[in-house]
Amino acid sequence: MDLSLVDLTRSIQSGRVTPTQSVDACFERIHLLNPTLNALVHLCEREAKKQAAFQTTALQRGEKLGPFAGVPFAVKDLEDAKGLPTSYGTTVYQTTNIATEDSPQVERLKLAGGIVVGKTNTPIFGSTMFCTNRAFGSTGNPWNPAKTSGGSSGGSAAAVAACMMPIATAADGGGSIRIPACFVGAFGMKPTFGTIPMTEGHQFRMLKFIDCVHFGPITRTVEDAAMFLDVVAGYHPLDPNSFPKSDVKFLTSCREEWNTSLRIRWSSDLGYVQKVEKQVLQQCHRVLSLFETLGHTVQKTGNVVLPDMGLSWSRSMGIQEHLMLANSQAEKKKEELEHWFHRAWPKIKEMKVERIGRVMREGFELNQALSDLFQTCDILATPCLPLDAFGKDGPMPVSIEGERLSNPMHVVGFMYPFNFSGHPAVVIRTGLSHDGLPLGIQLVAERHNDRLLLQLARQYERCANPFDHFPTPSEILQETAKL
Repeated sequence: MDLSLVDLTRSIQSGRVTPTQSVDACFERIHLLNPTLNALVHLCEREAKKQAAFQTTALQRGEKLGPFAGVPFAVKDLEDAKGLPTSYGTTVYQTTNIATEDSPQVERLKLAGGIVVGKTNTPIFGSTMFCTNRAFGSTGNPWNPAKTSGGSSGGSAAAVAACMMPIATAADGGGSIRIPACFVGAFGMKPTFGTIPMTEGHQFRMLKFIDCVHFGPITRTVEDAAMFLDVVAGYHPLDPNSFPKSDVKFLTSCREEWNTSLRIRWSSDLGYVQKVEKQVLQQCHRVLSLFETLGHTVQKTGNVVLPDMGLSWSRSMGIQEHLMLANSQAEKKKEELEHWFHRAWPKIKEMKVERIGRVMREGFELNQALSDLFQTCDILATPCLPLDAFGKDGPMPVSIEGERLSNPMHVVGFMYPFNFSGHPAVVIRTGLSHDGLPLGIQLVAERHNDRLLLQLARQYERCANPFDHFPTPSEILQETAKL
């Protein structure tokens, strides 16, 4: 299962690999590595192999199947896949909440021929930047299983980086695609809000009103992400914020030869992030220098100052979460939930409407600042995270290089502004830390310029080969033996 999505689909369509061989290889890798990494929490092996056998026979008969025929994929355990539990990382829903239908994203992947193999681990309701919960435990990082794979899409990121499968679904409400992609050295993309239909609140019969959560891909190559988007993007009537698919394919535009000189603006702090490790900054500057050699203009001086939306982001997401879970089994059995998760609910109930108004006004200021910024540049570049992966059980770091953070939320300070604003953002690997763990740089573009981001990321990928190596099974097991 070391093949990329693009290579695997090509091999299956040409007959060099059958869907049965593809799915068998996937489960062989899962059974070998999942006991160590704990990336998948529910499996549907019999159903997946049955579907693979059906597709294999169909292809041998000369039938035409979808572009993802024979491609195994897993689904983040906040998203519905018919016949499997949607556990939300809790004991409350661990075995009882069986999905009766697929989310639009999963449905589209299956209609394209993709085969669901299971559900991936996530922290309780996707609430932390490291992947652990009472129901299933912690997910380890393939580069060092004692370290976190990030959150909240940590199970998906670990599964892809360990080559259990080429793709897995993910979602990003405050960095939950970009954080794990950075920590495991994969390519992660949070598309423009509305690109992929979002139905995460529908299980609780609610349309989310804080528009921060984006579905998007975590993959091992840029082209894989583009191919993923071509299948899942587009309007769906269940999501009023989703918009129609463009006639221009993401993969096609990603592969186009282009000599455009982009204006790239660098910011090491966005005006408020207190501390970033020196090794992170050094690796980012190396990438910026490469961009310059490719003909792009990089502005490294001059302040980029955005409003710090951290507190507003945290409060508004908490309000939405509490309202979504009102009168649910999760609220009725809150003693089974992590204490920190629900202890703020009484305060949330007392929150005044003026507080919501303040959040919306801060959102206006952020939008204005980004509108002004993208009048002067094409791409904003920042560190993805200020440090490499920490312990898989947490807690989130409160200091960096010995300096205590005045606001620990700034560990994800480069993430949440672009959830509030809806801008597309990608993370690409810059190299490895002193401890051999991946580091990353974030690139952000104006809304609906997703293809430009993919083109720039692909150009960098072709020159620097940032994704040329992921840990092999023997390397992962050797690291485990050291623990």
